[in-house]
Amino acid sequence: METTVYLACLVPLTIAGLIDLFKGVLPNIIVLPVMAGGLIYNAWHGSFINSLEGFLVCIVFGMIAAWFGWMGAGDGKLMGAVGAWLGLKPLELLAIFLIACILGIIAALVKMIWTGQLWQWLKKFCSNLKVLVLTRDLSLLKTGLQTDNPWQQVNAIPFGMFIVIGVWAVTHL
Repeated sequence: METTVYLACLVPLTIAGLIDLFKGVLPNIIVLPVMAGGLIYNAWHGSFINSLEGFLVCIVFGMIAAWFGWMGAGDGKLMGAVGAWLGLKPLELLAIFLIACILGIIAALVKMIWTGQLWQWLKKFCSNLKVLVLTRDLSLLKTGLQTDNPWQQVNAIPFGMFIVIGVWAVTHL
């Protein structure tokens, strides 16, 4: 990978991921310039449309997931920034998201075990799954955060950090 890409994309994304890990937020002051930088960089190198498509697919998917409460809006914007840099490369973007999801599931399970909330969560999950199957009430899929501070929710995890790990893994393996 070019030095420009490291400095303009991977380094700031890593910093944002670390902030997410320790503070529970992905700062717009880092994520939005990376997003714009990906679009500008690819426009300069003649692949703006591909970059825009990658951005749109990732940001729309990320914002839908955020609306359902499956991840934060910052994570959705971070995904948009990744899409702006990588462009519409379905296998790479899917691999990044799958890596992030696997790491996120592991982290959520560890966190729930550590805090003693796993059994309570499993009971609620099974109850909701039963109601979902019987009633087809899709509103049960919308979990949402009950608080303005995502770290006050038991199962909140630094998903942005896992997206960044996925980017590093896909771009370097």
